[in-house]
Amino acid sequence: MAQQLILNKTRGTILHTAPQWALTSRQQAWGFLFQHPGDKCIVFLFMPARRVSFHMWFVFGSIDIMALDGKGKIIALKERFLPWTLWVPNIIASAVLELPTGTIAKSKTKLGDIVVLPAPRK
Repeated sequence: MAQQLILNKTRGTILHTAPQWALTSRQQAWGFLFQHPGDKCIVFLFMPARRVSFHMWFVFGSIDIMALDGKGKIIALKERFLPWTLWVPNIIASAVLELPTGTIAKSKTKLGDIVVLPAPRK
């Protein structure tokens, strides 16, 4: 099976090679609940775009988060989002990437960068 590369087009870096997809409301509500995220990545797609907020209740490890607009531009970043915390960035996103901790720093990703997502897999 071919890799599903998530690319930071602006920086020319690979952000992840094997994302999981959260396409349904149930998948999006579940996310990393009751898991250690480790090196996993989940991509949440929202059609239509919507206001997003995040919590890490019952998630047993930290993650990095990127929120994208409808053109793949990063509109919010959160590094080392810790368990048992809440983040309300006051944005409307078309996609959210929950990535392994350290991804933002290692890739030198910044607000305004363009991210290219592969076609979703169910």
